Amino acid sequence: MTYLQILLETHEIITVNGAAVESFDGSAVFDNPAYLKTSVLADMPPALRPRHIGLAAPVLQGYEALTLTGVTIG
Repeated sequence: MTYLQILLETHEIITVNGAAVESFDGSAVFDNPAYLKTSVLADMPPALRPRHIGLAAPVLQGYEALTLTGVTIG
């Protein structure tokens, strides 16, 4: 099986076969010299590396998730 990731200029949400997914966030690789050294991204010039911290998709806060688990639909 082959897995592919899309690295964009900014970390974005994209639609793939009707599902919303996040593009590859390379910040963990770019911020760690040991990871970068062994990565396929090692030869990417620093000026071309995307810089975005955090998730592209909104994430529920703990209290929001607890509120939603108490809701009955139907």
